[in-house]
Order: sequence, then structure tokens, then C-alpha cells
Amino acid sequence: MDHISVAGLASAAGMAASAENYFPFSGGGDAMTNLMGGQIEAVIGGAGEAVGQLGGGSQLRALGVSSEERLGGGLADVPTYQEQGFDYTFDIWRGVMGAPDMPEEAVEYYETLFAEMLETDAWREASDQLGWIDAYQDSETFGAFLDDQQEQFSSVLTDLGLLRQ
Repeated sequence: MDHISVAGLASAAGMAASAENYFPFSGGGDAMTNLMGGQIEAVIGGAGEAVGQLGGGSQLRALGVSSEERLGGGLADVPTYQEQGFDYTFDIWRGVMGAPDMPEEAVEYYETLFAEMLETDAWREASDQLGWIDAYQDSETFGAFLDDQQEQFSSVLTDLGLLRQ
């Protein structure tokens, strides 16, 4: 996801996505360690991974966020890509998947459960602390979102030469 995110930003900036010098890591912790150790110049990663490394005399600074709006918590002062003149957004999302033949009652149960979870104090506190954006979607809306994501990812991966169409 990080590779797709940075390649899409490169394209929005008028650069050839395939010309980027991207190094994959096994996780955000490895990437952050290499950044702090000076082995790489920049990292693209999740808000939760970055926020603890910023401020308070840190040698790191946040350059931008890929969301449509600024994030909360320790990233509230970091401008979006759009605010910096790049017409590009990208969200790292998580989804809950079920079997294709899941009974409608089960789908409704989980939709209700997750919608109610978003209203809890614990969820709001975690969201504020980690800079999460609540973007809950019911199963029908999420299915349409996944179709759109496949289009976006296919375009970026084609630009990178990793997918033939």
C-alpha cells in the first residue's frame, strides 16, 4: 500500500512513478528505524507509526498527509498533499471481509456492531491519539469503494510496470 501511495503522489506531482527510488520494508517499524538511522531520506507510513517519533526535539518532521483533511492528534499541524498543491489523496484502510454466501442477518449484525463501536469513548480516544479517520461504510458502500480502489491501484501499478493491462 505504501508503494502505491508514494507512486500515486509522484504521478500527481508530474513525475514518472516508475522513476521513484522506493525501498520496501517488512513493516513501519523497520522503515522508521532506517529513517532515523539515516539510511533513507523519507518514509511514507501510517499516522500511528509516525506520531510517536515527531515533536519534542525529534530529528524527524512530517512533510504531509495523504488524507482529504488534516488529521488530529500530534499531526494536526501537518498540511495535506492537496493544501501543498498536489491533487492526490490516499487512505490506508482496513476492512472486514466475510464469505460470499454469508447470511444477510450476519451481515446486518456486523454492520451494526461496527457502527456502534465507532460511537464508544474508547474508539474516539484511540482515533484521536493515533490520527485515525472514521470512514465506516456498510457492506454495499464498501463493495463499491473496493471497486474504485481496484481501478486506482491498477492505474498506479500499470504506471510502475508491475501490471499489464
